[in-house]
Amino acid sequence: MIFEKRPTQVPMITVNQSSRCQALILSPLRLMRVIAERKRLYRKKDQKFIFGNEMDERKSCRIGEGGFGSVFRYVYNNRDVAIKQLHRSRHSPTSDFHSFCSELNAFRLPPSPYVVQTIAFTSSKSCMQVITEFIEGKNLQQLINDETWQVDIHQRLQLALQIISGLVHCHSHLLLHLDVKPANIFVDATCKKCKLSDFGCSRTAVSTETDILHAEITRSSCFGTVAYKAPELLKGLDATDRADIYSFSLVLWELLARKAAFDRVHPHVLIYGIVARRIRPKIDELNFLKEKKNEELVTLLQNGWSEKLTKRPRAVSVQQIIKMIVSSKTIFSETTGS
Repeated sequence: MIFEKRPTQVPMITVNQSSRCQALILSPLRLMRVIAERKRLYRKKDQKFIFGNEMDERKSCRIGEGGFGSVFRYVYNNRDVAIKQLHRSRHSPTSDFHSFCSELNAFRLPPSPYVVQTIAFTSSKSCMQVITEFIEGKNLQQLINDETWQVDIHQRLQLALQIISGLVHCHSHLLLHLDVKPANIFVDATCKKCKLSDFGCSRTAVSTETDILHAEITRSSCFGTVAYKAPELLKGLDATDRADIYSFSLVLWELLARKAAFDRVHPHVLIYGIVARRIRPKIDELNFLKEKKNEELVTLLQNGWSEKLTKRPRAVSVQQIIKMIVSSKTIFSETTGS
């Protein structure tokens, strides 16, 4: 079964049947010769039938792989797409279900220039697949680590503005990302546009009287990267939109510093440091932030990763502050900002 987004935002359901297969519902997104189980279940001519005219298997290639599964580049309906194939775990089907549902949170989001669009999804016995738009370029983590990446402070702040705009879009539709980090931000080949991606940890939220978005979260379904997780999440508390602001503040510092905030630190040591000792990236490592004219950016960083959740600003407030800083072209000079 494949669910596909139409311009009206109403999902389309297509069901194909095959008497040769054990499964009743087959996916037109099936990736050939990838999983041994699929080799046993489906014959080659069945696979060709499944692909039909929608997928061009001749233009496919694997572009990534991890514990979650694999990512492929494909041509779908004459459009370059990325297919994330989530392998079903034999040990934790509940975890698989949570991860898949979280990925699909992005499916209900209206299109945004700052969020990677989820186009369709499918599920079968052996794996689950999410198909998204393909971004030609690199993720922000790769660029930060690339010493040949030539970009000044002003351009980096423009990227930061796009990242926070992606969070504004998510929060305005009651969705918490909860895994904001450089590796989940894709920058196009021009290095001028970026989009937020990977909603595997996301949660649907509800608004509260205090104007804070809130989402219940269990320890078993709480994932993400320790270095970018808010202290309250490391303590096992529920998630809020301010957890995304904490993560964004770490990303902003790394984007400005061109290095990791906590490099080569064991996760257990890092959790203790963040929660008990309240360690944060060092502002004084960025010399240009010592200038008085950059006080607003310093305040933004410090408030953003504050231990007190209520001290962290809303995404829309962060967006306004960065927009003002970017529009002030004299606030940074290349000599102090590079």
